Amino acid sequence: MHAASGGNYGSPRVHAVLKREGVHVGRKRVERLMREADITGVSPRRGVRRGRGGRARGAGRQPP
Repeated sequence: MHAASGGNYGSPRVHAVLKREGVHVGRKRVERLMREADITGVSPRRGVRRGRGGRARGAGRQPP
């Protein structure tokens, strides 16, 4: 499950998916097993902006 997500899923998501699939397992057990297997999820980055920051196309450019 963790590998199928591209390594993005941490213990809360893995636990939620298992629960949704009907697997009765505790959150702390999922955390412990992932820790023992040295598996970690990827934390989302905050404050990373992509794009041009809202500027109009060509704004601030000097004509050739």
